[in-house]
Amino acid sequence: MNMSVLLLQLAGQRIALPALEVDSVIELGKITSVPGAPSHIIGISSLRSRALTVIDCAKVLEIVDYDIDGPKQAAVLNFEGHDYALLVEEVEDVVDALTDPAPVPGGAGEIWSKISDGLIETQVGPAMLIKIDTVINNLQ
Repeated sequence: MNMSVLLLQLAGQRIALPALEVDSVIELGKITSVPGAPSHIIGISSLRSRALTVIDCAKVLEIVDYDIDGPKQAAVLNFEGHDYALLVEEVEDVVDALTDPAPVPGGAGEIWSKISDGLIETQVGPAMLIKIDTVINNLQ
């Protein structure tokens, strides 16, 4: 596979996003809640005059009792003309994927199979290659 990926941590799992789809990585400042928004959308924030819809990836994964300690880091991307900030635990690095996605092991859980294209190998270890559209649309 010839693709660079952004490695992130989410719920103790290393995940990957195609680097070409990520505009930037930021530390989120103020997040303003949006009444009536789905539970995975924790609010909106801004980046250089751009309104960002902030998605809590842990909520997409239906992880309960989970809170990010410290600064809130996010991968910013544009999907279908809208700007999003995907909230994660930690941003690691940009690396090359060394393999094509392989099926997610059964022990990883059904939710990981829904949200990822599979496991890829990188020079720092395996990572789940995340389906951006599935995260944004909250598995629908």
